[in-house]
Amino acid sequence: MIVHRAQPAANRCSHPLQATALTVKLQVGSSERPLMTSNRALKITASVAAVIVVVIVGLYALILWEGSSAREDAPALEADVAQWLLHYTVPAGFRAMKNPLDEQAASADVEAGHEIYTKKCEICHAYDGGGRTEIGSGQYPRPPDLRGPDVQRMSDGELFYHLKN
Repeated sequence: MIVHRAQPAANRCSHPLQATALTVKLQVGSSERPLMTSNRALKITASVAAVIVVVIVGLYALILWEGSSAREDAPALEADVAQWLLHYTVPAGFRAMKNPLDEQAASADVEAGHEIYTKKCEICHAYDGGGRTEIGSGQYPRPPDLRGPDVQRMSDGELFYHLKN
């Protein structure tokens, strides 16, 4: 293989980078033929880059269109990992906290909590806490069933931490 630098006529190019074209030639016997010019290499590189961009845009469109669908529940492994993270990302100080409010059914604290739940939580978690609402069913991950064992096992401090953060 022989590398030649072809120098074009002086009146064609004024810039030094424009004046040099790199040509790679393969020597076979006595004849030489170019393997690849810099223009061909540039075209191949541009074509490969264009294909990569098209593939990335196609995958992105697929994920948006079908891959992030909220039609199904999360797989069991994903749900287990999420529950583990929910528990172990709460600082120990919060996990040990106890509810300082009055928990009697007719208390003012319970009434105030019910009003806040109705205004801010019920739209996704439903009136009964089951998470079966029109909005909640379209979310991914789905809102948890607040009556379920995973939520019921949380301490007062864990619940407070998740509500505030």
